[in-house]
Amino acid sequence: MDPKDVHVKLELRFMRRGCFVDVCYAFRGFDFDQQLRAVCFKENQVVYPAGNDKILYLLLERKFFLEQLYVRILVAFEHLCDEIMHDVSELEYLYLGGGKFNRLLIRIPDFSEAISYLAGVISAYFLLLLFVIKESVYHGIEVGRLHDLNCSEEINNVMIDVPAFWRSLSKSQRYLGIVILAAIFYASTLSLISIYKMNHFSYPDFDLGFADQSIWLLANGNEPFSTVRGVHVFGDHMHFIYLIIAPLYWIWSDVRILLIFQSFILASGLMPLYLIAKDKLGNGKIPVILSFTYLLYPALHYLNLDNFHSVSLGVPLFLWAFYFLGKREYKMLSVVIFLLLLIREEYVFTIFLMGLYTAVKYDRKKGAIISAVAIAWLLLMTNVIFPYFSGVEYLQSGRVGLKEYGSSMPEIILNMASNPVSVANKIFTEHNYQYFTDLFAPLGFIPLLYAPVILLSFPAMGLNMVIDWPYASTIHYHHTTAIIPFVFISLIYALDHASKIAIRYLKVKRCVALKCLVALVIVSSLYANISMSPEYTRISNPERIAYMIFNINTFSSEENARYEAMSRIPSNATVSSGYLFLAHLSQREIVYLFPNPFKEAYWGLENGKYMPSPPTWDTDYIIIDRYMSNDERSMVENFITSGVYRLVYESHNIRLLERNPSIPLDALPP
Repeated sequence: MDPKDVHVKLELRFMRRGCFVDVCYAFRGFDFDQQLRAVCFKENQVVYPAGNDKILYLLLERKFFLEQLYVRILVAFEHLCDEIMHDVSELEYLYLGGGKFNRLLIRIPDFSEAISYLAGVISAYFLLLLFVIKESVYHGIEVGRLHDLNCSEEINNVMIDVPAFWRSLSKSQRYLGIVILAAIFYASTLSLISIYKMNHFSYPDFDLGFADQSIWLLANGNEPFSTVRGVHVFGDHMHFIYLIIAPLYWIWSDVRILLIFQSFILASGLMPLYLIAKDKLGNGKIPVILSFTYLLYPALHYLNLDNFHSVSLGVPLFLWAFYFLGKREYKMLSVVIFLLLLIREEYVFTIFLMGLYTAVKYDRKKGAIISAVAIAWLLLMTNVIFPYFSGVEYLQSGRVGLKEYGSSMPEIILNMASNPVSVANKIFTEHNYQYFTDLFAPLGFIPLLYAPVILLSFPAMGLNMVIDWPYASTIHYHHTTAIIPFVFISLIYALDHASKIAIRYLKVKRCVALKCLVALVIVSSLYANISMSPEYTRISNPERIAYMIFNINTFSSEENARYEAMSRIPSNATVSSGYLFLAHLSQREIVYLFPNPFKEAYWGLENGKYMPSPPTWDTDYIIIDRYMSNDERSMVENFITSGVYRLVYESHNIRLLERNPSIPLDALPP
């Protein structure tokens, strides 16, 4: 550009915060693209025509402020044509009308920038929260010194007038901002509640210990055989997604990072849900409202607080898959499907139906490819992957009550299809009726009005109802990951479909019909959250939520005794641990869930079929508390009286036993 054509030149530098977000700072009060034809962008610079002394004065008047924002002002004195003068007059009018140049504007004009911005903000916020937690450690878990953190001088130099900044945004940007803030608020709150539960021993299950040990082994380059469960990680479920999660432990090797990660992952589902609703229902308040119903959904809260399960990644991924499908972005869809196939073996059924849905509604060829990939992956899992790592076609078939239908997935599917009466008897029970109600009542049963989408949730829902395992057919656990996304997608499509019917047959305006239906959804969602959600995530119980957040580090004498006992166990020691301690001690190569390895209890193939035999009975420490059966209690007493183990700590029914190296191994009880 010829310098003679430039009168006032503002160079807007891209500022990088924490290596995560690139933000372009500009001035509010006008739209660059529509209102100022004479203003042009070139190499991250904004060029203004001069000829109006007042405009030039206003810019120079704010020189000090602009320099704080790393904005450089260059001035030339030639005049331009009348057309440019007219545009400059418009700029002056905007200023006199209330627009001021010393206000910041973060512009997010399209989808790609919105996703980049969201990813940057959530990543930065996630790592900030992680830093706060990691830097305040009480036995590796103390949290809460937010007041000790100070912003850097560089950030403090940039002051944002929040009300003016908010007024500068367009409606679309405001709605997007509300959704992002809601996602961050949800993720932060649920992260802190999860950490409270972890710190206070409220995860009495082996699932979290299994995930923690498995991912820790992968992060450290070890063979991922989990002694918690007695199986190879890739022979239990389709846990290949652990390979992608493992680098988190390079940032902070603590089980709590999984709990934080899970909360942010589930919160991120808000973005694709909002974009789907925006496409179908318009760029208004309704997509924002539906986003809030997602955050209030009871099944989502139970999933979020049910230990850590990698299947939680399926919720946002299925939402993204449907969004990319609607946009015909098949390359991005293929990436999402690939990630889904790495998470869980049951997802192949949902992906197969998504292929059929794609073939019917969008593209036959691409839909057929998706379904074929799902079938091929199923055959690969059952004939190659699982047999290689576990020695059986499908380890879970006997565990979840499907053994009567076969030992492999294809055999189970064929036998279930040939015995519809047996399957129907398992599905239509009072327990499953309650399960069905708990899934759809929070949204006023409206998702059921659009069958094409809600049918995509039936593979997961039907499987949960059929298997003889009460944990599956309830919203209180993690078995809803392939259901929740399609419940909300179907809700959006049902609202769109029902409003069109109302226009055609009831002669009601679309906006009126949508408002009535959304009002029903809001009432149902609020009532369900208050009556069905966990006690500590109900909006009617803010005192409980606040108590958990502000008392993360407040421990009872019994809890302090537990930490004291664990602190006496070396990090490289082998341990047989009770339920409450397992997830706190699982980052080691050998850790068992007591009474393993001394007595088989939910280990390996079960029923006497170890896979392989426990690596060693020479366990350095045993840590248990009062939660034991009589047989287990007798076993511990025999260890102590025989001298094989000696009691090194006892308090509040907590016992820590250390292996006595002077007693030979053959003295261990059989």
